[in-house]
This record gives sequence, structure tokens and C-alpha cells, in this order.
Amino acid sequence: MRPVFKPEQHGSAIINSALSDAQTTQVMLGGLSLHQVAQVLDAEVLTGEDQLDQTVKSACCSDLMSDVLAFVHERALLLTGIANANVIRTAQMLDLGCLVFVRGKRPDEATIAMARELGVVLLSVNKTMFVSAGLLYQAGLRGSPMKWSSREGGAQ
Repeated sequence: MRPVFKPEQHGSAIINSALSDAQTTQVMLGGLSLHQVAQVLDAEVLTGEDQLDQTVKSACCSDLMSDVLAFVHERALLLTGIANANVIRTAQMLDLGCLVFVRGKRPDEATIAMARELGVVLLSVNKTMFVSAGLLYQAGLRGSPMKWSSREGGAQ
């Protein structure tokens, strides 16, 4: 017998209570504030407590910083399981809006201090990348627009 999926065990029940109707309308028009992101994901704020009013308009998931450098746009939110100084440097280079460490990952104190000094907002969630992305999508945040060549050789 297959296990029964219960949304309340996976955090999706948070969505209904985390955003008001007015906030949901704002998401559809212009993204999510980092405060809303933290609410939706039930995230721990590691740095940037004073920057949670900033808005992100898109998000992506990756553990490969080369993909992030190639495809992600500025002010996007990045969900990642990599918690080292290279992620902070990537966020600074691309002017990312926020880094969200998934699966309960947390950078060491030196990396957190670097992020604080550079003004990079860090959040940590005790959810998988897939569930975190799903919650943000359900809240209205969409993926970063990307273009790459298809296997057939045409652009997508």
C-alpha cells in the first residue's frame, strides 16, 4: 500500500496562513518580500534581518555554481544545499536577493560573517530543495527565465 501524502506534514499548510489576500496579489504583480519568503518556508534568518523588506521576483535551485553563474538573473533567490564561501561570492557577483540553504544546512561562522559584511541575506530551512521550491511556487514566486540550446540545436 502506498503511503498517504499529508500536506500538513510537508509545510504546504503554511502557505494558506502565511500570506494575506493583499500579499498574494502583490506576489502576482511583483514578487515576494524576503520576509514573506521566510514566512512561507518557516526559515531561520541567519543574516540580513534588516533587509527582509527587499523583493525577489524569481528563484532557482542549484548546487552547481557554474549553472547559477550561467543562468541566474540579479535579485533572484537561490535555493542550495552548498553552504560555503563560494556561494556567498557567487551571490555577491550576481547581486542575488537571497540565499536559502536547504536540508537544514548552515554555513560556518566565518562564512556567515562574510555574508553579513557583504550584505548577503541568508536563510536556512529544514526542508528539501524540492519542497522549498514547491512552497515558493505555490506562494506565487516563479523560476528565473532561462535560455539554452535544446538537444535538437534550436533555442528554447
